[in-house]
Amino acid sequence: MNLREFLSHAMVQLPIRHTGNDFHRFVATLLNDYLAALTSLTAPKHLTDPVFSRQKDIQHLCETLPKVVQASFSGHPQAAYQHFIEAISPLSDVVQKQALELSPVDLKLMYRVRRDSKGSLSREDMFHIPFELRHLVSTQRYSVPGLPCLYLGGSLYTCWAEMGRPPFHELHASAYWLDKDQLVRILNFSDRPRRLLFYVGLDGGVSNETPIVDLLSTHLILWPLMALCSICVKHINAAYKPEYMFPQLVLQWITKEHNYDGVCYFSTHVDAVTTTNVLAPCNLVFPVRSIQSTGRCDYLRTKFRLTEPHNWQLLSAINAGTGGGYIEGFDFEFLNGTKEPYAETEFGRVQSKLNKLAVEDIQHRDDGRGVVLA
Repeated sequence: MNLREFLSHAMVQLPIRHTGNDFHRFVATLLNDYLAALTSLTAPKHLTDPVFSRQKDIQHLCETLPKVVQASFSGHPQAAYQHFIEAISPLSDVVQKQALELSPVDLKLMYRVRRDSKGSLSREDMFHIPFELRHLVSTQRYSVPGLPCLYLGGSLYTCWAEMGRPPFHELHASAYWLDKDQLVRILNFSDRPRRLLFYVGLDGGVSNETPIVDLLSTHLILWPLMALCSICVKHINAAYKPEYMFPQLVLQWITKEHNYDGVCYFSTHVDAVTTTNVLAPCNLVFPVRSIQSTGRCDYLRTKFRLTEPHNWQLLSAINAGTGGGYIEGFDFEFLNGTKEPYAETEFGRVQSKLNKLAVEDIQHRDDGRGVVLA
């Protein structure tokens, strides 16, 4: 298979869905099938050389990751974590290539939505769950139970889809941005194979530019880990979800090593891929860093600012000022096979009004009213 055929193949598409009852067997089979498929890849030498030079490390990754499942199912979480570290350590240099160091210029506006029947919410309410309420932190894809995290979305549509598509009238929304002079270092798991096709010619050809070669080769090498972090949940209302095992280990690793501030990952609830505004179908998670008995993380407070939260229906009904809230032009596929300009939907219009409020804060509110503090 050439690279276009490989990245278009049903077997490598993400997210992954499984229907069987043996999760351990599913993981082992998935990784074995990928190893076999990778050997059939025919691509330009400048791409295959960096991939096949790590063949032993990829095989080690695929052979060790199922041990994580076995240890976890046996009730040995520490052993599961050690197997995880054993699996990824030989590829630590490749993982480093998935790092993004982002400034306020690089990381555009992000969004957070809360479902709440209260008349109004404060900025504090829109930040992460406070430490004294950590008992409310349940298991999520990138969430260790009891560890508060700040979750943001690349678009309001993604936030809404992640919440299970609740009624608009129950929602409050805020726009977030990095404070001036702040940087965040993110582990980037946001590119799924369908999006990587934008960099591949119709004949399977690939540019020899280093950033593109690195993007494609690291994805091919780390696909087993990315795939296991993006398995759709089979039993959505279950107390325990094995599909969250690997992304939770990634978050645990981040909180232990502190090499990254967070993870950017594509939503398993949004099928769209975009050529521009690549974060639109993605989520970002930032675990707390400075642990306290009450309140919220001082480290994350220094990083982010946000608008006052506003009710969705109110935002939909008003103009939010006279300026324009810029929405980068891109199409989203909301219904199967039907694309439409995101800016012309209600999601885009509400997001545009939040953008107006954010720009006003950024440009004119240097007195502190734009920070998270109430």
